[in-house]
Amino acid sequence: MVWRKSYTLLTWGLIIGIVSGDIIGYILMRTLPDSPVKDLVLNTVHIGFSPVTFDLIVLKFTIGLSFAFNLLTVIFIIIALYVFYRL
Repeated sequence: MVWRKSYTLLTWGLIIGIVSGDIIGYILMRTLPDSPVKDLVLNTVHIGFSPVTFDLIVLKFTIGLSFAFNLLTVIFIIIALYVFYRL
């Protein structure tokens, strides 16, 4: 059976890579002693915008989006992309 590359498979691969990188990063953050290597690997960069609330008297809603990346998350995303393109 021939597998076709699809964007759904790519999306799931990226999600798994992001979640895996975050989980490993959280475990390492709790177990590694304070050191420059820990600061380098686990330094988090936040990208996005803060929540904005719209109040239209009858309807009130809040919109916000934020992403947090560290080096492990980026490494696991690259691994997921590599695996996707090697299939």
